Amino acid sequence: MPKPTPDEIRRRLLDAGVAVFVRTLDAARPGGQLAHLDLKEVAAEAGYRSPGMIYLTWADDEDGRPPRERFEADLIERLAEEATGAEHIAEAIASIDDWSDADAIVRHVANSSFGLAMAHPGNQIFEAVIARAADGPSRSRLAEAELEQTSALAAQLDTALPDIGRRWGPDATPLDVAWILRSLEFGLWQRVRLVDELEGGPHREHRGSDGWTLYAVAVSAILEHLTVPDAEDTRAGDDVIDD
Repeated sequence: MPKPTPDEIRRRLLDAGVAVFVRTLDAARPGGQLAHLDLKEVAAEAGYRSPGMIYLTWADDEDGRPPRERFEADLIERLAEEATGAEHIAEAIASIDDWSDADAIVRHVANSSFGLAMAHPGNQIFEAVIARAADGPSRSRLAEAELEQTSALAAQLDTALPDIGRRWGPDATPLDVAWILRSLEFGLWQRVRLVDELEGGPHREHRGSDGWTLYAVAVSAILEHLTVPDAEDTRAGDDVIDD
């Protein structure tokens, strides 16, 4: 078996760091904070008996930063990619079977994507990482990753909007709506996690008429306000979001 290259070792250790970090979040342990991440556990996850390979791979640099600090900085950048992913939106869109009913499409995508977001650790990672990456290169990388993912979501919205018989209004862009939707999802996710277990809390599975969740209602209202009917759409008017 060929000896792994330094890049392969680095990637293996960072992958292990992500896995351990996510596991600590799921277990609600203090290790969810990067400062308390157990490097022995990370090394074991990567197949090493001790964290020595971490200290060797991230040896002190010319600025005098210790190996752990350098490892954490690279891990934050790696976590940023996990934290800001918007793949759940694409998954929800890809699962649509019938494109004839605009309201049903919006309801399905919103309900499904929020359910997937609740199950995926991305928002938990984002919450923890943004608190840790207060400034410097790590915060910049997190911001870059967020912009990349928001732009990707904007492109998805721009492609899907004509399929529900709508086009962008004069004062809106796909990026505007993508920012709003991502912010709405993260904010609602935080509050659902905080109060959902309380008696009388706004449980995420609460549904109104025809299966509309509160999140889906908000998404529909945003699209209704920032988009307009497409004059070239040939479907019946009552199949498109009403203005």
